[in-house]
Amino acid sequence: MKQELSAGAVICKKIQSVWNVLLIRDMKGYLTFPKGLIEKGEESVEAAKREAAEETGCRDLAYRTTLPDVQYFYTRGGQSIRKNVQYFLFISTHNMPLTPQKEEGITELVWMPVKTAISTINYERSNKPVLIAANEYLEKLLKA
Repeated sequence: MKQELSAGAVICKKIQSVWNVLLIRDMKGYLTFPKGLIEKGEESVEAAKREAAEETGCRDLAYRTTLPDVQYFYTRGGQSIRKNVQYFLFISTHNMPLTPQKEEGITELVWMPVKTAISTINYERSNKPVLIAANEYLEKLLKA
């Protein structure tokens, strides 16, 4: 069975004192996080930042913490693939317009309050635990 290793970015930003997360609308029309394959010789955190920049145009990212990994299986061209995604939490100070990477099937970019996103995000079995972990980290920041 083929295996793939990807890195994903959970990008958060305070908007009017509320933590928001940047979600992409993928080629299936689902809200999810930017992610992609880790290139040879590339560190996972750097791959997540690169993918975020490519898919959203968001470049001002500060790494904060590692989030839970996600594993799942999918089929492409009749072949079963085991995918492992390493997720990282970034804080954004990006204030410029964002640009969805349309050639990758990304049709929309949405800033959404994290607590709303927890109940709205698609791929719930994989994305929701990652977003809950990010929210727990952000709530600790508020208390500090």
